[in-house]
Amino acid sequence: MEVTLGVTNTGAEPFTFTTSFHTYLSVFAASAVTVEGLAGLRYRDAAAGGFEKQEESVRVGFTGEVNRIYFDAPAEARLVEPGSLAQPGSLVIPGRTTLIRKAGFTDTVVWNPGSRNAPSCQTWIRTTTAVLCVSKPPPLACPFTWPPASAGGATVTGDII
Repeated sequence: MEVTLGVTNTGAEPFTFTTSFHTYLSVFAASAVTVEGLAGLRYRDAAAGGFEKQEESVRVGFTGEVNRIYFDAPAEARLVEPGSLAQPGSLVIPGRTTLIRKAGFTDTVVWNPGSRNAPSCQTWIRTTTAVLCVSKPPPLACPFTWPPASAGGATVTGDII
């Protein structure tokens, strides 16, 4: 998967804007999934009152609602979905890792509505057990200012590895 945003300022004056990619990934069970590559980063936790914290865990998990903006995040993160063990009469789910890369954005959002908020998200939770969003927005408190007579953009890619 690759999503690219192109911006061209054909004017003589700079302009300021904000934008965001929302990359929704279907996973079998959000409670089993982790995101790696965010350890040590400062983040704002909207699900816990909007307070800023420091990520101490090497693997960010999803035990409930998660809504975090990680500031100055690296260009890569990994979404790790472990496989399930084969048991009589059960569905076997193969494990997978999705490498998520970004260019042109500085922050990363990790979001899942959690079971409490999932009923309000029925538009896109239809056939999956969970939907997870790992998106790459610019810092919302610091919009982009695009110089005059210039072009550029931002890209988010996801590859199952």
